[in-house]
Amino acid sequence: MASAVEIKITLCVGQANDALNTLRTQLIMSYTFRNRVAKRDKQVAEGHVMAMRSKSGIYSKERSVHNAANEYRRTYQALVTLRYNNEEQQLKPLEDKDVRPFDISMDNQELGQSKRQPSWIWDELEFFDTTKVSENFESYAEEGKYRRVYFIKVHWFRMSALKARWEEEVVVIHEEMARTVRFFKFHQHFWLDVGEKHDESGMRGHGAYARKQAYMYERLVGRCSSAFKDIPEIKVSEIHHYVEDETGC
Repeated sequence: MASAVEIKITLCVGQANDALNTLRTQLIMSYTFRNRVAKRDKQVAEGHVMAMRSKSGIYSKERSVHNAANEYRRTYQALVTLRYNNEEQQLKPLEDKDVRPFDISMDNQELGQSKRQPSWIWDELEFFDTTKVSENFESYAEEGKYRRVYFIKVHWFRMSALKARWEEEVVVIHEEMARTVRFFKFHQHFWLDVGEKHDESGMRGHGAYARKQAYMYERLVGRCSSAFKDIPEIKVSEIHHYVEDETGC
């Protein structure tokens, strides 16, 4: 039977995830509202009343973001006090720098922000399993507290596009790693063959130089093994110095 502490931890984890979902939604709504106000200000000359309404709306959105962030912080602190085993690191301390919208629009990026990583709060989304996109999105977006489904949907498409770009970039980088290892191994074997031929012809000086070159590429392969050891897709020992054709030859 579950203890009182385990039950409390389960409730707090659910409350923390709800707070994160609320925070994401409020950030999206605040970001969208600010953009809409900015675009409207460029198109029309607003009066004093309209300006006050816009500022009031912005402050209201910011308060909602602030309240959601504080709700998560309180719940996370309760989990820390209860010694919650957070091995997967899905729940983390929320700093002020983490409370920001997920934006991949180049129009809204400032200088130096293009390489800035998104906040960790956007790492895990319930509807972001691409194997069941429609089902997961609808179950997430149709909850009663998410009234601005349109904003969430636009946000999801932005995230989906960026995720696809990242996945493609990972594939390209893995291929570049494999090609680098293959290049080093090819030249290692090439210089070994050259050295053997020079030795057979009695040109020992040339042979020594060739073996020196082969050893240099062997060390480069070793450095690749150390650098890529934590990447399961790249097994240096299984990469050949030649590319097999379709017949396996």
